[in-house]
Amino acid sequence: MDNKEIDIIGDEIAVTTRNMLLNLAPGVGPMVREVIECRERIIQKRINYFVLGFEAFLKSVDPACIDKEYIKCEDYNDLFYSILQRVITTKSEDKIKRFQKILINEAVCPYTSDFKETFLDLALRINEDQIRVLSYYRNLRKELKETNQGEQSPEVLEKIRSAWAATCLGLDYALLKFYNQDLISKSLLSDDGMGRLSTGAYEIVEISAFGLEFLEFIEGSSEMKTHLPTLT
Repeated sequence: MDNKEIDIIGDEIAVTTRNMLLNLAPGVGPMVREVIECRERIIQKRINYFVLGFEAFLKSVDPACIDKEYIKCEDYNDLFYSILQRVITTKSEDKIKRFQKILINEAVCPYTSDFKETFLDLALRINEDQIRVLSYYRNLRKELKETNQGEQSPEVLEKIRSAWAATCLGLDYALLKFYNQDLISKSLLSDDGMGRLSTGAYEIVEISAFGLEFLEFIEGSSEMKTHLPTLT
């Protein structure tokens, strides 16, 4: 007997056991059964919403851009179902669109990384404002690198402080520091000032190499962006 048969039998046993237990509690059984069935309906609606949106966006992409061989392979199929497992746990439209975009990105230009599953977990766990925070620090990093500004200059020190970032992003300062702390705990940002520039924790941060790769994974490469319509 192979693993697939074992899994199927296990599922059937679980369903049968659940029904038996519910029947033993006539007063509670119908209520619990309704909760379970309601959850199943919610899951199905979330899957339908995700798949329909994904299909609509896929149709808007130039067929010549799609890697037709890759989307037929096992890796893409695994990614699709891995994303579905996360979609059914969220009601956030932003996160659902984020996952749709990841699938489109992969269909156009497969991303090679050992951290895809980790990135998918992060895409589910952080919100859109935190994506904006990461993008801000990435852009600031690029700006400082291109202009070759000295990190100790007063102008640069002001720019890299969280208070300045909060103003630029239109976020409450305390909320931004909370976001910084959370993103640091996920290795997407690093604390670059504590104990070095006479600042407190989460006051001066920079995007990590891991954070840069995460953004590239969820957004796609620059070349790919020029071939894709905007997902709205």
